[in-house]
Amino acid sequence: MKKAIIIALLILVGASYFWFDRNLFYYGESRFSFYRLLPFKIKPENRPEFEKGFVLWDAYEMSLIGNGVRYFDYDSITVDKIISYKFNDTILIAKIIDTKGYEYSFEFTENENKKNGLYLSVKLNSDVDLSTSGNLKNIEITKDISKMVLIRNLSMILFISLMISSIFIFRKKGSN
Repeated sequence: MKKAIIIALLILVGASYFWFDRNLFYYGESRFSFYRLLPFKIKPENRPEFEKGFVLWDAYEMSLIGNGVRYFDYDSITVDKIISYKFNDTILIAKIIDTKGYEYSFEFTENENKKNGLYLSVKLNSDVDLSTSGNLKNIEITKDISKMVLIRNLSMILFISLMISSIFIFRKKGSN
């Protein structure tokens, strides 16, 4: 009976760790790199401020959206920071603040013009509010996620503790 309870606790705590880690992926705080939940193989990463802060990397590990990024057609806009982004399978819309303090919204979709060699199309979106963006998942970068990080880390500590204690308990029972 104890064995079943310990195994159930291990599964529950391990699953909670991966659930929190998967949700933290969107904020660039995931410990694993096997999540592919954003379109176009975009990967978020949260870096310290001196390394330019939150960044969305493209499939080629180039900074798609992040501090200091400029786009060819919009060279008067230099990204200072990302406020939020929304996405589904075919689109990603990022709300940013530029170095002058103005808010903009950039829309990334698959490039239909294959002649220019770019796989993503970037355009300035007139809807800075993004409230009219239908069924897109919204990620607020400015949201405080410290509690989620704490719970994820505590669940890993609990998982490791349960694992070590179960090894000793099962070993002790096996030697009797």
